[in-house]
Amino acid sequence: MKILTDATAWGETIIITVLSLILVASQVKIFALFRANKLKSVMIFELQIEDQLGDILRNTVVDRAVLAKIHNGGGQITVGSTKKISILCEPEESLIPHTKETYTNYPLDRQYRKTIIEMIEARGTFVYNTVGDLEYGMLRRRTEADSIQGTLHYFIKETGTGVYFVFLGTTQDPNELLGRPDQHNLIEEKIQKIRNLCEKAARRKLLK
Repeated sequence: MKILTDATAWGETIIITVLSLILVASQVKIFALFRANKLKSVMIFELQIEDQLGDILRNTVVDRAVLAKIHNGGGQITVGSTKKISILCEPEESLIPHTKETYTNYPLDRQYRKTIIEMIEARGTFVYNTVGDLEYGMLRRRTEADSIQGTLHYFIKETGTGVYFVFLGTTQDPNELLGRPDQHNLIEEKIQKIRNLCEKAARRKLLK
């Protein structure tokens, strides 16, 4: 009788162990699927942003168009934390040399911080500068090096870890950025679509 009881207990243990392994395997599979789906969503988001920026590049005098973020490396931005800029999306059509490799976790200087503050205050509109308007610093050095004559900064979205924005630059007459209503209207339309895409991405936890 004891042997039968022991065998029953042993059988129950085996069943519980097998069920536990099946449960763990299912959880691992679900987690892997979740990660795969998130990666897919992130890549779709990036392509959608590049499409909007690409439309600006193809249909206006803009030569450089990027989505960027001001952050401190991943945590909350606080007083005294290092402010950095990272280029997140840059279409292939954007002006060569591309900026993404250089400006990833790149420290923000005092002069560019002033421009970013102005952009945040503008929010629903934009900040326009010719190269001659800019104080000498990282932004002016890079724009001069790449023969950019005029720039636009558009605020896109603020999150707990930073601010997303779009930078547009032209190597042509900077007055063309604002002086041609058809092009300016297209830019505004694409910027709004980028804002909508970023809002949706934030709700899905794709943006931090």
